[in-house]
Amino acid sequence: MQVTNAKKWAVFVGIVGGLALGAVLFLGQWSYAPYHQPPPPPPPPSGQEQEEEVPEIVIRLGNFFFEGPEGRSDSAEEPKVVVKLKNGQRYKLVFENVSATPHQVISPLFAAPEEKIFSVEPNGRVEIEITPGFLTVEDGFPLQFDLSCHVGQGSAFDHFKQGMRALIEVIP
Repeated sequence: MQVTNAKKWAVFVGIVGGLALGAVLFLGQWSYAPYHQPPPPPPPPSGQEQEEEVPEIVIRLGNFFFEGPEGRSDSAEEPKVVVKLKNGQRYKLVFENVSATPHQVISPLFAAPEEKIFSVEPNGRVEIEITPGFLTVEDGFPLQFDLSCHVGQGSAFDHFKQGMRALIEVIP
């Protein structure tokens, strides 16, 4: 069997074309990488110091309670304030699940513009940053927001009915 120049040329073009296609596909993966990662934080403005550190407040979740710096709440009928936040101050809220049961963190305080539900796995933690800003509070009237867990809602194991309800108070 004799190999002609045309066959050699076809094999050469096939190999080069395959390598070129492979390179495009490989390099294409790198070009999409920035879209899958959050952008880096912007540098601080020149001549100004970096922002102050955000205060961190830990709220523990257990079977079946919320516990924060202001105390513990374990009653759906008579919830207690577990944390007070100053209006206009930025906070990092850290929800630590100290139990072997998964829980949720739900509050109208986190609802703008739509309700957010944070799941906290057993022995896990979720961090959120929040800056409450309410004109009513600026006028001198504190506001209270429910904090609850609705795992098992409607069942005999409903966490809310078993006492996982507390209050967050926003103060002037």
